[in-house]
Amino acid sequence: MRIAMRDLELDSLQVLYPGDRRYPLGDGIEAVPLKSILLKAAK
Repeated sequence: MRIAMRDLELDSLQVLYPGDRRYPLGDGIEAVPLKSILLKAAK
């Protein structure tokens, strides 16, 4: 993920997963529940 962030010049990266909680994976990298994205999109 670090290589992708560097190559794409990203400040942060979110990894979608089928779980229920949001948590950090490292500096600028965060795991985000897919459900939370779908709920926001439905509004």
